[in-house]
Amino acid sequence: MVKGKILVVDDEPDIVETLKFRLEAQGYEVSGASRGEEAIQKAKEADFDVVIVDLKMPGIDGLGVLRAMKKSDAELPVIILTAHGTIETAVESMKEGAHDYILKPLQQEELKKAVTNALKMYRLVKEKRYLQQKLRARYNFGNIIGDSPKMQGVYRLIKKVASTESTIMIYGETGTGKELLAHAIHFNSLRKE
Repeated sequence: MVKGKILVVDDEPDIVETLKFRLEAQGYEVSGASRGEEAIQKAKEADFDVVIVDLKMPGIDGLGVLRAMKKSDAELPVIILTAHGTIETAVESMKEGAHDYILKPLQQEELKKAVTNALKMYRLVKEKRYLQQKLRARYNFGNIIGDSPKMQGVYRLIKKVASTESTIMIYGETGTGKELLAHAIHFNSLRKE
């Protein structure tokens, strides 16, 4: 069983091959890229769970790759590698959203720990997205049953109030679907997050 999909980006082919070998031995599916442009294209064609990218590369550098990855998925973990580490580049990488920042030469345990932590975090992100999608589907307006003229009026009203910042009070007899309406309004509102 594959533990996760990783994209390794470095302009030094030996480093890409070494990381690919080490990570595949740990059970990961690994793709390599030698340029930032190639990495961005591969990320458009396939979903990755972690991206490991060298900071200094010709063309689009590691920060450029980081920005592109974050543009398509803000929560995708990107680990920055560098042999030219400074406090400034570390701070800039973290401000741009890097998950971790590792200095070369790579220590096997440090890389393993960084990848494991990144995958744990991203799995939680994916699980959260999945559960939110299920909740939205469950509490979609279309799941409320009723086609009488009065119910059509209720549908129009709850669609209108869901987009407001107003506090809403729903009242009615037991078993009339007040809770279903409340959930539908909440999950279709601007404050659902």
